[in-house]
Amino acid sequence: MNDPLVKILFLDGNYFEGAMTPQEKIAQRRWLAAELKRPTKAKWIWMASHYPLFSHAKPDRDRERRRLREEWKGALGDPRVSLCFAGHDHTLQHLRAEGYTQDFIVSGGGGASRHDVAEAGDDFSMKTRGFNHIHVTEEKLTVRFINPEGRLLYAFERDRKGAMKVLS
Repeated sequence: MNDPLVKILFLDGNYFEGAMTPQEKIAQRRWLAAELKRPTKAKWIWMASHYPLFSHAKPDRDRERRRLREEWKGALGDPRVSLCFAGHDHTLQHLRAEGYTQDFIVSGGGGASRHDVAEAGDDFSMKTRGFNHIHVTEEKLTVRFINPEGRLLYAFERDRKGAMKVLS
């Protein structure tokens, strides 16, 4: 494709002890840095990993999440990276974190069991099954969180400059 709308960088977030060797972690960091330096005509750059960088799910695993944020801080400091997707926590969530320009999506609503969620404040967080529908144009994207019955639970849109608006 000559003019892609989206470039998605898939990462291995298995950073717990023994899951990846130190050499594999270094190789992934180098690959991520090189991909961000590579010229692209994509209007949007997203990151995806199994493990979320932020989450309201219980139990709180922020120690592991901090380690991932540290590993990927170069990409998270890049304002062209607009969305970060994850699953793992069996919930649906949209989070915005202070100091970050990205929107963080947890779409783990397909798992067999549900994780409890803490109070989300201004974020969206729900212990439910479901999925996301994403509509992307050159100038904005719309992310919808939908339950298994097809009912809209929450939606937001974001422009390429990072302005976000909750739609429902």
